[in-house]
Amino acid sequence: MVEMPHNLKVVFLREENADGHGEYHYPDAKYAGEWKNGKYHGKGELKFYDGNNFKGQWRDGKFIGLVTYYFPDGGIYVGGWKDGNQHGKGEMIYPDGSTIECTYKNGKRCGKGKAILAEGFEYIGEYKNDEFHGQGSFTYPDGGKYVGEFKDGLETGHGTFTYTDGSKYIGEWKEGLQHGHGTCIGADGGKYVGDWKEGFIH
Repeated sequence: MVEMPHNLKVVFLREENADGHGEYHYPDAKYAGEWKNGKYHGKGELKFYDGNNFKGQWRDGKFIGLVTYYFPDGGIYVGGWKDGNQHGKGEMIYPDGSTIECTYKNGKRCGKGKAILAEGFEYIGEYKNDEFHGQGSFTYPDGGKYVGEFKDGLETGHGTFTYTDGSKYIGEWKEGLQHGHGTCIGADGGKYVGDWKEGFIH
């Protein structure tokens, strides 16, 4: 009796006949892993020739639990997946080293999350439709920090910005600029109370 080598690679010629462990080649992709009755079932990896790559646990041809998704540009997503999109808690790691941990819904960031960008920026707070939206804090590389409301990715509403010298602006914001009524407290304790327009005293 001829003994089969342990590292033998099994390639299925017909997808519907796949069962056990092996590979099947599609015109645009290759799946390698465990099968059951012609469907991905168990651990496996689906590699597309354009560089997209799924790795995780499968049941009856669909992902279950956490998935690791490799993007062609080198980005990596680790987290929940549903109907072809990020869904549930997950982390996105970008090629430049930036990371975003957040809850996803139908491929969009939503709910509470944390972003650490390669340039040194940090955001902790709420998301909506992939944008900073709701309550949050944004810290700049020089140590300046905004805490307050965001809308569509920008400081909008009421918030406090603390500068590196200890001075503060407390008041209203619009699209990333002081706009409306506010209070400026200098590092020396001096105070100005009044109105701002598009970032300037008005």
